[in-house]
Amino acid sequence: MIQTELPMTVGFLIRNRAIIETKSFCVYWNYWYYVWSTMSIQFSMLTAINRYLLIFHKIFLIKYKLYCHYLPIVCIWLYLPCLHLYFIVFFPYGNTTFDFSKEWCGGPQFLLIRFYVAWDTLFDTFTPAAITVLFNLIIIIKVIFFKKLPANTITKWKKNRRMILQLTGICCSQLVGSVPYTIVTLGEVYGSPTFALDIYTQALIYTFYIPSLFSPLFAMVTLPKDIRDKVPLISRCWKNKPDTINVLQRMSVDPSTRDHPRNPTNRNRSIFLKIRSYRTAPAPFLETQT
Repeated sequence: MIQTELPMTVGFLIRNRAIIETKSFCVYWNYWYYVWSTMSIQFSMLTAINRYLLIFHKIFLIKYKLYCHYLPIVCIWLYLPCLHLYFIVFFPYGNTTFDFSKEWCGGPQFLLIRFYVAWDTLFDTFTPAAITVLFNLIIIIKVIFFKKLPANTITKWKKNRRMILQLTGICCSQLVGSVPYTIVTLGEVYGSPTFALDIYTQALIYTFYIPSLFSPLFAMVTLPKDIRDKVPLISRCWKNKPDTINVLQRMSVDPSTRDHPRNPTNRNRSIFLKIRSYRTAPAPFLETQT
């Protein structure tokens, strides 16, 4: 969502119009946004459930891995794209025109039908976010209770403290990203159409980006110390890594910089060096060879 859909939204915010003013682009933009916004929430739900099972019921998760891990992934990949394919792509638009000066060209037409809006808001957005928060809170409560046991030391508690911070950040991002949007959307559908309309159009429609943007940050900040110590080393080694293209260019300009073969008996290496020296030979030498 961040790499594929967010650039289209940023382009709209810069131009105050859709980046491509066509009906097909508006349909594609709405489809891509609704699919990935709901899929990110539901995959977060699946991750929270699997994390809970991995920590407290590892044997059960390994035994029923097909039903607890792989099958839900397949169901999410099939359910949401197919559902929004009908709601957005194959929905009968009729003579409806899109407004290129509004976010997502004014939104898909299924938002005009109460049942579709309620289904998408409650079952595809709010329920997965609530389940994510619930399982993360269960993990946090169990870990805090685990700390109070006399057999546990301070060292074990410090190891779990980062996990608690990470789960707390994920819970907050899910709550901020889904709860206000759900309340305002249901208020507009079953109450007044202008219920918190300014807040909805200026802020709440962008809250779906919050979990996708901040979840990787929470994961990086709360990494274990041994992994965090390796990250600067990896980046430093990558910066010091020689550029292969620049090395080959220098070798083609100055033949003296070529490495001599360590093993003279290596036939393949010597043949390669002969071919390379022939290509980098001066012009008079090439004329004498011909």
